[in-house]
Amino acid sequence: MGCGFRRLISMSKQADVGGGREGSTITVAFLQQVPLFAELTADELHDLVAVMQPIELAPGQLLWRQGQAADALHLIRGGRIGIYLRQPGGTEVHLTTVGPGEVIGELPLIAGGTRSATARALDQARLWSLSRVDFAALTLRRTPTALALRRRICAVACTRLRDRYQQLANSLPPGLPPGASEPPTAAQLMKSAPPDDYLSNLAFFRDFAADQLRSLVERSKLFMIPRRRVLEHEGDAPRGCYVTLNGAVEMTIERGQHRIPIGLAGPGRAFSYVGLIDGKTAPVTVRTRELSLLLRIAPEPFVGYFHGAAAESHALFNAIERDLMGALRRNDLGFVRAVGTAAIRASAMAPQPRTP
Repeated sequence: MGCGFRRLISMSKQADVGGGREGSTITVAFLQQVPLFAELTADELHDLVAVMQPIELAPGQLLWRQGQAADALHLIRGGRIGIYLRQPGGTEVHLTTVGPGEVIGELPLIAGGTRSATARALDQARLWSLSRVDFAALTLRRTPTALALRRRICAVACTRLRDRYQQLANSLPPGLPPGASEPPTAAQLMKSAPPDDYLSNLAFFRDFAADQLRSLVERSKLFMIPRRRVLEHEGDAPRGCYVTLNGAVEMTIERGQHRIPIGLAGPGRAFSYVGLIDGKTAPVTVRTRELSLLLRIAPEPFVGYFHGAAAESHALFNAIERDLMGALRRNDLGFVRAVGTAAIRASAMAPQPRTP
């Protein structure tokens, strides 16, 4: 057991002592050791403490059931929670176990939806809960606390996406993506954008006021890219966030001549922003599926929008957050299905007891 993990358990026990302002201060110290909250200020953490509720679970008690509405984030302060996938016929597959200092259900705090697996206490468990209702109240007031936590959750989502992509890559034979990427050139630049009423009807721009949308377009570049053009290879440094205005762009995991499709960005969908959020290289290969009109937001203005506090920044952040959560939900669903299929295959291949 690592020293960081022991420190979290020790602080978890301290957090159960006392109440009032003193108890909140100890809780803030505990939250500061949790990666999801590590970059929030003490004042922002106090705002969260004020709305988080304690939960006690007995061994075997459900925290939530697969298919149930996702209505809260949970931080484990003591005990262990098992995560299980229910199979057709009612059998369960154990996916993982989480313990003190770990957070579960953080992505549905933003995206909502239903639980993709069941969570059950393995022993006496103590948790803190942050409901979607309370978080939405912070978000509607556009408090720095809500914005900071939303950005941290986006970073967690990027990490989870990369993990899913790596799991897919591990299923392919060894190799490197073939060829080199061909980023947009000056010859592919377009001088004029589509009409405002066309852009405003695209999902990505639905939160933008007319002047905000015009400003974004003016600070970006428009490219008409031929079909089958590789814009980015896995491992490339990010060149910007793209939004498909017309056409379609596909994302794939590639090893040698083997390829797994993982997403398609049609009109109103964004792509190539994960590396801009987490500061890493491109996690997938991106290629145009057909002749495509793309808007590219360069790295510097993208970071300014993503971390800004102006109304225009909120509009872009909301768009990226929606797109990211949608991508993760689709990949999580594929992962859960893959786990279920593997479990069924393993069960079918297991030796059957002989009947007397």
